[in-house]
Amino acid sequence: MTLLGKIISVAIFVLSGIFLAFAAIVFATHTDWQKKATELEQQLTQQRKVNSDLRESRQRLMDNLAIEQAARRAALASLQVKLTQLSQQLEDRTNSLADAQQQAKDATVATKTAQQLLAGLTQEVNQLRGDVKKAQQSLDEKMIQLVATTDEVNQARRLHAELTERQLQLANQVAGYENILRKLGVRFESRGDGTVVSDVNQLPPDLKGYVIAISDSNLVEISIGSDDGMKVGDKLDVYRDSSYLGRVVVRKTDVDRSVAEIIPEFRKGIIRKGDRVATNLQ
Repeated sequence: MTLLGKIISVAIFVLSGIFLAFAAIVFATHTDWQKKATELEQQLTQQRKVNSDLRESRQRLMDNLAIEQAARRAALASLQVKLTQLSQQLEDRTNSLADAQQQAKDATVATKTAQQLLAGLTQEVNQLRGDVKKAQQSLDEKMIQLVATTDEVNQARRLHAELTERQLQLANQVAGYENILRKLGVRFESRGDGTVVSDVNQLPPDLKGYVIAISDSNLVEISIGSDDGMKVGDKLDVYRDSSYLGRVVVRKTDVDRSVAEIIPEFRKGIIRKGDRVATNLQ
């Protein structure tokens, strides 16, 4: 092998070592960026292809070295140009590698920042979980209170309905009692405080007796007196068997008898001795 062939072989070997070292550096410092890795792999493939081409060229040069002595200098110059280009490419790749390393550092810093942010967010999430748990407990307590209040409201509504029905019943009873009192001639008055004032105490007690004497001046004497509760002004109805005879009003009372006057407008028949009298005729 001639000197030129040795130089070319050494140059090719050096370039191969450089490319291998470059590939090892790229492999050792590769980033997670899929696109960048793909580009570098394509470039490595291209360099390998160039290396293969150079080897083939070396073989061709060695084969043609015996018959192409005149073209040695031109071939050497061409290889020198290629070597310069490859050196430039190597420098460019080295700069790209430095940029990739800087980007890796930036990515590391960004990852650390993201981890710190994640820790802060995790703490905030835990705090929010605690707040949500407390809010849920408060909501459960309020729901229990709402259920209890709803039960109380439903009970109050049922009680209100019962009281309303009872009020209606009492109103009907009061109306009936008022009607009875009016028919009995009892005067009454409802006051603002709910009390009722009437002259019911002035009504005669439930007394029954009979006529013991009759005079010509529309006066009759009856068998019940002040000891029985009879008072002046009390009115009694006079009847015989099932016949209504009229009404009398007491004008004078004694211990065991009273004198009453016949009320003309109530007279329905002739009152005689022995006829029955009653304060509350049923």
